[in-house]
Amino acid sequence: MSKQKSIENLNNHKVNTLSKLDRYLDSLISSNDQRIRGKADKLCYWLEDYIKFLEYEPHFDSSRLRRYKRGEIIKVHLGYNIGSEEGGLHYCIVIDKNNSIHSPVVTIIPLKSVKSDNKYKQNPNL
Repeated sequence: MSKQKSIENLNNHKVNTLSKLDRYLDSLISSNDQRIRGKADKLCYWLEDYIKFLEYEPHFDSSRLRRYKRGEIIKVHLGYNIGSEEGGLHYCIVIDKNNSIHSPVVTIIPLKSVKSDNKYKQNPNL
């Protein structure tokens, strides 16, 4: 954990960070490439979701979570992908044998649908 900072240091850090974020988002939005502009939209959604999670965290009580069974299919928000990570809403299979209601962690495997242009569907021997 970092050392405690004064309110003035925290405010300076906030201003610098928001300034960098603003410049970065402006550079994405001003791009001629639609995929790059899409990154600005995803980043804004990610920030909004992350703020919601942070605001909810003090009220979160893992003991009130439902207990999942191995093999159960559930819908999970996997966050936003970086690189080749899975991200977004996905159906997943629970692989925990006995997940405790006191644990905020559930081990899952994300599922991916096979699209008609997927090479694995066209050639099942791959």
